[in-house]
Amino acid sequence: MTNDFASCGTISINSSNCIRHTFSKTHCRECEDICPVDAIRFTPFPKIDNRLCISCGLCYSACRFSAIEMEKDDEYIIDATKKENPIDIGCLRAESKLKITCISRLTESLLLSWFLDNKEVIIKRGNCKRCKMKSSLTYFRGNLRKAIQLSLSLGIMPKIKIKRVPSTHIYIPKEKSLSRREIFTGLSKRFKTKRKIAKREILLNLIKQQEIIEAKSYPEIALIKIDEQCNVCGVCEHICPTDAILIKKTKESAEIHFNPAFCVNCKECEKACIREAIHAHKATTKEFKTKPYVAFTAKRIVCQHCGKEFYSLNEENICPVCKNKEEGKQKFLDFLKNI
Repeated sequence: MTNDFASCGTISINSSNCIRHTFSKTHCRECEDICPVDAIRFTPFPKIDNRLCISCGLCYSACRFSAIEMEKDDEYIIDATKKENPIDIGCLRAESKLKITCISRLTESLLLSWFLDNKEVIIKRGNCKRCKMKSSLTYFRGNLRKAIQLSLSLGIMPKIKIKRVPSTHIYIPKEKSLSRREIFTGLSKRFKTKRKIAKREILLNLIKQQEIIEAKSYPEIALIKIDEQCNVCGVCEHICPTDAILIKKTKESAEIHFNPAFCVNCKECEKACIREAIHAHKATTKEFKTKPYVAFTAKRIVCQHCGKEFYSLNEENICPVCKNKEEGKQKFLDFLKNI
């Protein structure tokens, strides 16, 4: 019996998690780049054309911000394969028990969940050279590398094989027909929709109960440092779609809190910072266990000129705006003296 995960159901974009919605100057286009049928277009925000979408789920696999939501996501497949061992999974052009559209659909979360359960994972592929999805293999290699690094970091040697087993025919995903009971159950569930767990959250839940044995390099995590040029303008908090940066203000000060486990190392906060005060640094898998920390603290000061509050590390009583105005006036006066 073949378990069909090839069609992932309805796919949508959660705009609150999408970096394109929070920071228009970003160059992120991974969902568009991986889509084999050009169903995702930027106008200027990413939008899925349901007439073209084949529900392959590759955009879900590529999006590091967990902005893609769909029915048969990682949580669904993890639950459905609990009793499977080995995990015999392959693309539409390969002979396998479990079916996905392309092996690039496999995320680091899926692979890690199987590794943690000590399962043998056999990934089967067809003739990739003839496939329209072959350009997405870069994402598969990246996800596989991340899963292996995490597994080794947790002290687990992954059992994995990748085989080329072309099928004589292309597997056609089956559309499941619903019974009357399922139809009525489905209607009732429309009012009890289960919250979709973000892809990053699934990964963190897998790691949460584990111990980091050895720190390994991991491309989608970072540590940040914020220097004294910061004025707590809030741009970094606003653009971060993973909520890795949060600002807390009191009557005396302002603190910028950073959670490394939520960070995907996109460096968008660094690019957006007008004062170039944020600097992102490479991190390792041990940062998944690092608790949120205060990356920057500044005093709350009320400007003596305009009465508006601002934040600074320096002992000053004039806000940057008024200071610039004063400097501009002084330059003009100096110019008049020299006429």
